[in-house]
Amino acid sequence: MKLMESESRKVAADLGQNLIRLQWEKDGIEIALARNRTALVTAVEEKSPLLHYLKQAWDSQGKAVLIVAALLMMAPAVWKLASPK
Repeated sequence: MKLMESESRKVAADLGQNLIRLQWEKDGIEIALARNRTALVTAVEEKSPLLHYLKQAWDSQGKAVLIVAALLMMAPAVWKLASPK
């Protein structure tokens, strides 16, 4: 009977330690999840540097940017038409 009681106490102590470890792991996962959520919100709210500079260029030089973009898109076709056969 005493052997069974001591084994039960060991099992209970092990289960208690496992419970504490699992709670710590859960807390760590929750902290990491909160950090990742914060990083996701930051990434969604912030725009890429390229988009920032493009918007800034559009705001300051809208028509010129439009003309340059149109010329760059049409350049290969115009070059092909203008080149001698």
